[in-house]
Amino acid sequence: MMSSKLQIPALLEPFRKQIESSVKPFVRIFAKPDNDLELTQSKFGGFPYLPQGYEYPNGDNGQPLFMLAQINFEEVPHLAGFPKKGILQFYVGDDNMYGLDMDDPFDQANYKIIYFEDVDADNAQEDFDFPDFDNVPVLESHTLRFEIQYSPVSPTDRAFDEYFGTPAFDFFDRFGNDKVEVRRAYARLAQGNGHKLGGYAHFTQEDPRLVQEFEEAMLLLQIDSDHNSILWGDEGIGNFFIHPEDLQDLEFSEVLYNWDSP
Repeated sequence: MMSSKLQIPALLEPFRKQIESSVKPFVRIFAKPDNDLELTQSKFGGFPYLPQGYEYPNGDNGQPLFMLAQINFEEVPHLAGFPKKGILQFYVGDDNMYGLDMDDPFDQANYKIIYFEDVDADNAQEDFDFPDFDNVPVLESHTLRFEIQYSPVSPTDRAFDEYFGTPAFDFFDRFGNDKVEVRRAYARLAQGNGHKLGGYAHFTQEDPRLVQEFEEAMLLLQIDSDHNSILWGDEGIGNFFIHPEDLQDLEFSEVLYNWDSP
């Protein structure tokens, strides 16, 4: 179906079967800077939806965390395994590591994942009083638009080895002097980078799921640098991963958080 529409570069044509078999859907996120946002809508940055009486999340230093992203699933085309309703929020720390503990990227002391299954806009907090954030990857608030798309496995995703029988580095090496050109062409085909829900992940370094023994986890959310108003370190990328059964159960206590930059 969707795989038949792939425009596969000639040098990769012998691997069409592997490429097409890896194709799966994801939700592409299109972000646009906007300061006029409703509390309940999907957004990067800005003020969150919090029910009256719900305490704003703080880090282990007692300081407020930064709301990196809010996804209202009633605005998102349904993707298998993801909620059909509710609001999912991602908070990160205001520090040089954006709340990431490299020694324990599961420790949510300085980042938080919060889900509200039932949303009542009439019962939302409206007054937020905390200082400006200095060290955060999203530099201004964004409104979000969503679209279902399809893509084959990313060359930096750990699943590449499963479909091609070899790590991406070794696979592209076989093209000799053409390896850089072919890898770039494949990367354009795979659409691994960018903002997304689900699908295959992209990294500037290595897939952290292999190091953290979290191989079966799926991509929950990816937010990419845009060279302007979103910046992870030196134009890096941020990812959150979850086990499919935890997502099904709406259980977000074991989410792997990672960001890297070149």
